[in-house]
Amino acid sequence: MHQLHLRGYHDHSYGVRDWYSFHRYAINFAYLEDGTTFHVNTISMPGTLSHLQCGYLSMPSAVMHSATWTDMNMLDLGEDRNPPTHYEFNFKANSKMYHVRIESHTVFRYYLTLTLTLTLTLYWSKIAVLTYLTSRWRPRWG
Repeated sequence: MHQLHLRGYHDHSYGVRDWYSFHRYAINFAYLEDGTTFHVNTISMPGTLSHLQCGYLSMPSAVMHSATWTDMNMLDLGEDRNPPTHYEFNFKANSKMYHVRIESHTVFRYYLTLTLTLTLTLYWSKIAVLTYLTSRWRPRWG
């Protein structure tokens, strides 16, 4: 008998999503080789939340920590409607700083309306995460 373990993500939002209320958003999910996962995002919904940043870090032990800060800036992430395939950002969780480097290799673009005015762009990426531990940076890959 073989066992198969797959990681996934389930969006817990509900109801009808009004895509026209979003100006833009950038959501980063990562599953790292050591079992650490994180989700850090920035959302711009001018009618309600012009600059929402949130996220979490989940350790291999399943202990979760809120992301308390990030320098991920929407202006750097595709204001021209062409999101970058390579970018970097920092975030803080559990009183530690993490530096994330994204190198995307596969792009999926979904059109959410018949007029092609709303698009959702997804990337499969190689992710390097550096954590600041005892005065040195340690790379982690995902």
